Amino acid sequence: MNEQQLVSRAKAGDFQAFMTLIDAHKGKIYGLAQKLAGNKEDAEDIVQDTLLKAIDKIDQFRGEASFGTWLYSIALNQARALFARSKQADLKPIEEYLPGGNNHGES
Repeated sequence: MNEQQLVSRAKAGDFQAFMTLIDAHKGKIYGLAQKLAGNKEDAEDIVQDTLLKAIDKIDQFRGEASFGTWLYSIALNQARALFARSKQADLKPIEEYLPGGNNHGES
C-alpha cells in the first residue's frame, strides 16, 4: 500500500494505517526531537506530542507535501511549544530544519 492509500485509510479512521505511516518516519522524528531537545525526556515529550497532534489533525493533511514532511513540521512546532513553555531555547526558522529546505509542510 502506498503513502497516499495509507493516508486515505488513516483519515477514514484506520489506526493501523496511521501507525504504518508513523513507523516509516518515527526514527527521523525522534532524531529531530533529540537534536532539538538535547535530552531524552524532552525528546520523548516532543515525539509524543507530535503523534497526538498528528492523530488529531490527520483529517487536515492535504497532501501538498509528503506525510513525512507534514509530520516533521508538527514535530518542530511541538518543540517550539515545549521550549516556549520552558524557555529553554530559541529555535531557528522552521525552514532550516525541513529536509531539502522544503517548506511546504502543513500542521
